[in-house]
Amino acid sequence: MSERVPDPRDESGWLPIETAPKDKVEFQAWMTRAEAPEGEGWWEPRCRYNHDEAFEIWGRVDYDCDGWDSYPHCIPVVWMPLPTAPAKALPTPNEEVE
Repeated sequence: MSERVPDPRDESGWLPIETAPKDKVEFQAWMTRAEAPEGEGWWEPRCRYNHDEAFEIWGRVDYDCDGWDSYPHCIPVVWMPLPTAPAKALPTPNEEVE
């Protein structure tokens, strides 16, 4: 009988950040800051490690940046693959559903 390898995901599906892809593959991450109280953090929908394996976040309006950039004060804690795109596009509000 083969020994079962434990799944590193916790019950919510998050994975240890050490297992995140290091080849510019995008993923979502739960972030914190070094000085943040225990358990405090936020979700970042677009993250990656660049070709130098430096952690990057896609800039958003609240960061006043549009592109990949490093934020040394932001520390990734866990990661999860991005969701799969829908197989069929949903109708826009002006389209009628058949």
